[in-house]
Amino acid sequence: MTTRCGQNWRTSTTPGRRCGRRSRTTAAGTGEQNQPPNSPPAPWAPASRSATYAPSNAAPLARDRAIGRLLFYSGLRIAELVALDDNDVPLSARKGKIIVRSGKGESSHEVPLLDTTARTSVTKWRTDRASWPGPGTPALFLNRRDGRLPTRAVDQLMDELATDADIVDVPVQA
Repeated sequence: MTTRCGQNWRTSTTPGRRCGRRSRTTAAGTGEQNQPPNSPPAPWAPASRSATYAPSNAAPLARDRAIGRLLFYSGLRIAELVALDDNDVPLSARKGKIIVRSGKGESSHEVPLLDTTARTSVTKWRTDRASWPGPGTPALFLNRRDGRLPTRAVDQLMDELATDADIVDVPVQA
C-alpha cells in the first residue's frame, strides 16, 4: 500500500515518517525529543513554554484546579465546561450537581458531582473569583479580561498539565 507521496508505509526505513512529515516521537528510553545535536530546542519542548503560564513548580491557580477536577470527575466536554454559568453548579456540603444547558446537540442534562475534592476546588474558585475582573459576569470560569474563558484556553491548560505530568497524546474532547 502506498501513501499519497508514493512511499510504501509498511517498508519505510524511517519509523513515524510518512510523506515528509516530521515525527515527534521520543528517543528510546530517554524522554527527550529526537533532534540533531546542537540544534535549537523544539517549539513544543517544556523549556520554551509561554511566559503567560506559571512555571511548573508554582502552585496552580484555584481556577485551573477547579477546571481540571471538574473535567476529571464529571466527564464534561470542554465546550460544556466553559458554557457553565455560576448558578449551573449548585453545591452543598455532601452533594452537588452540574446543570449542562448547552451540551452536544444542544441537549441539556444534569451530572452529579459526588467527589469532595471537586466540590472543594469549585468552592475555593468561587471565593477567589470575586477578586478577578468582572465578578458580575454570569460565567463560572473567567479569563483575566473579565470575560468567559474560551475553549482554546482550557485546551492549552490541559496540554500544560499533561506536559507537567509527563503524559503525552491524551485527547480531551472539545
